[in-house]
Amino acid sequence: MNQAVRLPLPTDKGVQGGLIGQILLAQHKIGIADLPLIAECQREHGLRFGEAAIRLGMVGSDDIQTALSEQFDFPVLGASAGVDRQVVCAYDPYSPQAEAVRGARTQLLLHWLDGTRKQVAIVPADDDGSHGEAFAANLAVALAQLSQQVLLIDANLRRPTQHALFDVAPGQGLADCLAARASWHEVIRTVDGIDNLQLLQGGTIAPNPQELLSKPAFAELLHQAGERYDAVIVVSAAPAQASDMHLVATRARGVVLVAKRNHTRLKPLLNTKAQLQAAGVHLIGAVLHD
Repeated sequence: MNQAVRLPLPTDKGVQGGLIGQILLAQHKIGIADLPLIAECQREHGLRFGEAAIRLGMVGSDDIQTALSEQFDFPVLGASAGVDRQVVCAYDPYSPQAEAVRGARTQLLLHWLDGTRKQVAIVPADDDGSHGEAFAANLAVALAQLSQQVLLIDANLRRPTQHALFDVAPGQGLADCLAARASWHEVIRTVDGIDNLQLLQGGTIAPNPQELLSKPAFAELLHQAGERYDAVIVVSAAPAQASDMHLVATRARGVVLVAKRNHTRLKPLLNTKAQLQAAGVHLIGAVLHD
């Protein structure tokens, strides 16, 4: 999913390099003696500070992205982070894929996440649920980058994946809470390097996911989470597990349907849409995920 992009680099302001130069100095990416060389390269080639530093081989584009993140209080993970690269919003927020997720985020904020409606179920349009899982992870990160307090709940109890995407050690999660083996407040996990985002993973693989999701405790958990967080993103099982999907969607009440570009066929997408609407679920919209 990731691809190289040209980063927007700030211009000089007063001190050589402005804030970017100061941040790179503080991070020991460059030294004081490098500043005149970078300034000369700027003048000679008409470049911005970061571009000149990259041209001289003193820093890489990742170093500039990290400095920009610090300057604008917009955390971006470095190459050594353990979060899966599918979570492109955490690594490359300037990429076209991340921009598309932010577009979906804007629509959700305008039309659904209005302060009273907090829960959103992410449902894959076909039985390959991986695109729904990846979109949910990216959406959660994009909302957290807006300083929204976000809880991501993995309600795919047959094949939970969110803990692996976010490099969180497997442990107790939603299934254990619904089986009254744990309290959800105790088993939520923070994600290293991503402020404002917490994860309630799927937890122990249970033999009766449909029964667990049918319990009133699930609806009550979502209600309590809505009182505590600005947004609650709930990952659903694929349509092949229709009962699981319906239970998650009806509890969340609002659904985003996720199709995969050049993969999802129109017929299963329309079938899934019809099933959800027949269940009385509000279809917020559909997205096409790469």
